[in-house]
Amino acid sequence: MKNNIKFSIRSLMRQKGYTLVNVIGLGLGMALFLIIAVYVYKEFQTDKFHENYNEIHRIETTKYANTASMVANFAREVLPEALEICRIDIGGGNTLANIDEKQLWIETLYYADSSFFNIFSFDLIHGNPATALVNPLSIVLTESEAKKFFEDEHPIGKTL
Repeated sequence: MKNNIKFSIRSLMRQKGYTLVNVIGLGLGMALFLIIAVYVYKEFQTDKFHENYNEIHRIETTKYANTASMVANFAREVLPEALEICRIDIGGGNTLANIDEKQLWIETLYYADSSFFNIFSFDLIHGNPATALVNPLSIVLTESEAKKFFEDEHPIGKTL
């Protein structure tokens, strides 16, 4: 075994260019494999906490998970087997909101249809998911955003 190791090291040192190409190729191959494996694992784990995750499908036209509203109308016509269709759009970041003489920033803002909670199973701390987004001027806040705006007050029925 000792002689085999010595022979291998001497052989690698004699052919430095060949060894360098092989080692770099092996390293790049392993790095790319790990990157692809992590990406695939992440894709298979995305949104699996929803009750009917295997029945939820996403249509996207860009690299983000948003689609033009006309696509939803077209999908309703073309896909009669779709039980629910929900449009979600990114409203932008750093939106200024006013509440009781205070102005605070909302970091991320999303727009969604009233069918959002029929598709996705998020637990609400306050309110009813069936009526949460029925009114066009209604909003749903994360727990941290609700505490930022309303502190310890009950946020239902408040104006933002």
